[in-house]
Amino acid sequence: MIPGIAGRYTYSGHFLTTYNAKEKDILANKFYYDWIDQTNPQVFLRQNNIRFVIVTKYSAVLDRIRTYYSFLKPVFENSEVTIFRYDLGE
Repeated sequence: MIPGIAGRYTYSGHFLTTYNAKEKDILANKFYYDWIDQTNPQVFLRQNNIRFVIVTKYSAVLDRIRTYYSFLKPVFENSEVTIFRYDLGE
């Protein structure tokens, strides 16, 4: 929905409209569920020019993101979604 509403690119979206969707899904899952260090996720964000990370109420990773990824700063929160910003200059 982000590209259609905001006119911004996303790393991964619907599998039929995302190039290399399978590979991107594997990396996105590692980002959200596997990595607990500070280096891998930051390299991933930097290399892919990702500035915002979105966590919806349907995902169980919000506490995990807050715990392990202190480099992400929340910029918007409500009961439905939390949006974090990553400063690519860090």
